[in-house]
Amino acid sequence: MVFTCGSCTISHSEEECETYKQISDLELFRLRNFEDKGSARCTASTFTPRNIFTPLSSAATWLDYFGNISDKGNACSNLDDDLSPDDSCLSMTQPQLRAIARIGQHLSLATESMSIPMTILAALEETMDDLLTRSTLSIHLVGASTRELGDIVLFEELLHLLPALKHIELVLAGPEVPGEAGNGFVGSELVEMDCCEECTLRGRRRTCRLFRGVYHDFAKSSVYKKPDLAVLFHSGRSQEAVEGWKPTTRFLVHENILTLCTTYTEREAKEETKELEEWGVQFLVKPEVNRWKSVVPILEVMEGQEHQVYYVNYYRYVFRGTA
Repeated sequence: MVFTCGSCTISHSEEECETYKQISDLELFRLRNFEDKGSARCTASTFTPRNIFTPLSSAATWLDYFGNISDKGNACSNLDDDLSPDDSCLSMTQPQLRAIARIGQHLSLATESMSIPMTILAALEETMDDLLTRSTLSIHLVGASTRELGDIVLFEELLHLLPALKHIELVLAGPEVPGEAGNGFVGSELVEMDCCEECTLRGRRRTCRLFRGVYHDFAKSSVYKKPDLAVLFHSGRSQEAVEGWKPTTRFLVHENILTLCTTYTEREAKEETKELEEWGVQFLVKPEVNRWKSVVPILEVMEGQEHQVYYVNYYRYVFRGTA
């Protein structure tokens, strides 16, 4: 599906050629990572909890975030904004240059999973006036699946970046939540998740509840409490199970729940917001390119123009209730 060559004779732009090379380089790095470590997944979460809050909005790029808000400054010292080796590497030996490139590739692949907590934190910063004094945050992942469950450990990033935060309450609800066949709670008990040593010493907690079924059914249960934020990552509700999603969407609107949504494409975002506009919702953030999307390009082979790419959490918007 993707190839690069030393002397290309096919007519295409330099930008398209660079994108294909990036896809190829990152995929080869992912394969090597799997061979070396047994996992194709890369992460780059903040190791030490912050004592002083630094707004995510102060970072213009992922490089800014890793180097100035997180604690990856040393790793980022020779990288450009696109996480590739910068001009300071021109005088390096080839082994040194390859080592810097590998750091950038690891951080690039890490944005696929880190995009989840960062997209949430950006929305909270923009919409929650008392965020910096909150000791508890309740976040419901609506339409969740194995992807969110696999990255659930990364929600500790919120504890590490918000000094006042003591407890994150997570709910993952959706028909694709892993568990036994049929709808209902996956394990009846609230799960206490481990935190890092520093967070544990500070008395911080992460709890999680899993519900296999549609969100508006979960809302009928005795344990349901209105969340601080509901999140729909790539729900595809304008593409698949359109009628099945409507009761959940209506519930989020009628209960005036602050809701963050992401999509793979601008077209999806416009389709989804058109329905919401008909219901008169209040948009706190209108559809836009998400600054905290993954930087890993995914080749679009089903629709759109040739050579077009998309990204994890490419577009986002935030709404609540009616205007």
